Amino acid sequence: MAFFKIEAENKLVEVKPTTFVTLGLKERQDLQALLRNYAAAIDPEMLIIAEEFSNWQDSWRRVDLLGLDKNANLIVIELKRVEEGGHMELQAIRYAAMLSTVDFAQVTEAYAKLLEATGLDGNQAQQKLLDFLELPSVAEAAISSSPRIVLVAPSFSREITTTVLWLNERGLDIRCLAVVPYAIEGHHFLELEQLIPLPAAVDYTVQRRAKAAQAEKQAATKKERVSWTKLIDNGTLQPGDQLELVKLPLGLLAQVPESARRAQLVAEPKGQVRWLHDNNTYYLSKLCAVVCTKFAPDVLAEKYPFDGPSYWARHAGTDKTTLADLARNIPFAEAGGAGPLL
Repeated sequence: MAFFKIEAENKLVEVKPTTFVTLGLKERQDLQALLRNYAAAIDPEMLIIAEEFSNWQDSWRRVDLLGLDKNANLIVIELKRVEEGGHMELQAIRYAAMLSTVDFAQVTEAYAKLLEATGLDGNQAQQKLLDFLELPSVAEAAISSSPRIVLVAPSFSREITTTVLWLNERGLDIRCLAVVPYAIEGHHFLELEQLIPLPAAVDYTVQRRAKAAQAEKQAATKKERVSWTKLIDNGTLQPGDQLELVKLPLGLLAQVPESARRAQLVAEPKGQVRWLHDNNTYYLSKLCAVVCTKFAPDVLAEKYPFDGPSYWARHAGTDKTTLADLARNIPFAEAGGAGPLL
């Protein structure tokens, strides 16, 4: 995009861009520091949580800047001050893969280090993150396993743009931002422009990706999931059998005492169990919410779409195979086709 200065007599004079090398601006000490201190230039809804992040084993590689968005997605920010950007997209993808297993505790640790490095109180890292994510407690803080990627460079080669467009079509979230320096009348300026995806197409791209993901999920569900009550129909489970709660999201099972992890299958209504802790009957998914409400009150249980059969198993020694997995192993003909989980 051309940049012009307006002079007298309706005259436009083009202002030519310069380079970071010409201005003596370095990649880490200058460009990286500028964007760290003003993250809104990249994304107004982002918090920078780490600089030169390298908190993983067996790797000396470092993420230039690591951000976090309001949806708890990590954002890998890779910077280059030179033209074309080299192979930065491949480097960033490696980082994103390594970051896919990072949890809230590690994010808090990294952010505490950044706060301390900038002269602030690292002990406030956890609360600052919760405030940013608008969450009431750590129990609700779950970091996404799908980091986003932002590439920042003066320009991008055709190889990079082709690769990024292709990967975005397959579900990744990679953005390319051109950062161009100018020297005008003794002052230095930076122009940042999002090249991929085009700003006008962002909402469309996000909606299309969400729609495709939902369709894929529904197709997989229709094909693979079988109602766990088929275990009753084929005699695998019978009224009176005891079930055991073996899983809960966010590590909440540790807060549930052993005495509250048992339920007994009832004859009617089909698919309900009697929770031995209060002697009331529930469907399994509802019982998961009841258990969390009682023993993990800081968690808003209604926000979680509990898949009860994926958290309960037969109470039979060391066998912790969930009801959902048992149902999937029933031959399709015997199961009578797919059905909804209760």
